[in-house]
Amino acid sequence: MSFVGGVDVGATSTKSIIIDFKGRLLGRGIGPGVNPFTMGYEAAAEIMVKTLSEAMRGVCEFKDLACVVFGSTGLETIKSRELVKSLIEKKSGISKVFVVTDSRIALEGALGGGEGIVVYAGTGSFAIGKNARGDVHKAGGVGFLMSDEGSGFYLGHQALRAAVRDLDGRGERTVLTRRVLDHFGVEIPEELMPKLYVKPIDTSAIAALAPIVTQAAEEGDRVARKIVESAVGELVNLVEAVARKLNMISLEFPLASAGGVFKSELIRGLFCSMIKEKLPRAYLIEPRFKPVIGAVIMALKNAGISVEKELLDELEISQRSLADIP
Repeated sequence: MSFVGGVDVGATSTKSIIIDFKGRLLGRGIGPGVNPFTMGYEAAAEIMVKTLSEAMRGVCEFKDLACVVFGSTGLETIKSRELVKSLIEKKSGISKVFVVTDSRIALEGALGGGEGIVVYAGTGSFAIGKNARGDVHKAGGVGFLMSDEGSGFYLGHQALRAAVRDLDGRGERTVLTRRVLDHFGVEIPEELMPKLYVKPIDTSAIAALAPIVTQAAEEGDRVARKIVESAVGELVNLVEAVARKLNMISLEFPLASAGGVFKSELIRGLFCSMIKEKLPRAYLIEPRFKPVIGAVIMALKNAGISVEKELLDELEISQRSLADIP
């Protein structure tokens, strides 16, 4: 058993890779997205195993895998992860299976298995960190009804509210009003209702407004600027909450940012300045590895392999072959 596997199970797609104990990429597989809530745990586990099988083709069999780590969206509770773990074991016969959250493999990947904090802002948002003792804590990341502050959804939702307040006469005038209506191809907010009030709510459609907000803020729109500053403040709060929980407030540590929201130079700049005020010893880095590499780092460790510099350097070479995988 000289191979390990890593699987990144997302709502858009499922990615899997097989590597050997030296960190060399031997196989890869792509499968459909997974939503355990809508498709059920059985179907979700089936896709996970099938995608892993694709990566294994011509490389190895299930019995050859020392460990596989699945990092999945939609499995935030221990009970749900244990259930999916049991289903995967029955379907595959793999001797050592770990099912963790997608945020967990993002943490391991971004920091190369080391300590520090990762803040993510895409459609949703969260911050997750690990200290020198190996303690892990996450803040946010429990869906748009309860969290996701500072995310693309947050920016889009605030823009929608600002547009309605503008038209009602309850809020400031803003260029967001016309741009939001044009984005959806409507003339009045009431025409947005059949587009937005659907089941399930399409959070990505609302998050798609985020670039409109950041552009308006860059052009000097006061309302858009306030929304952006509020979003960045929320992301900083997520990081601060994790740092405090892990007793890292006064320590020097790497902080990686990821997700589409951070593609905005305005947001990156504001985030950097606000972080320096709250956590002056934190230093910003780019994520070192993709989440799927984070999964194999965890698999290697659980297989008893020491993940040192030489192995990490080999994983960087392997990652170059995954340039077309998001």
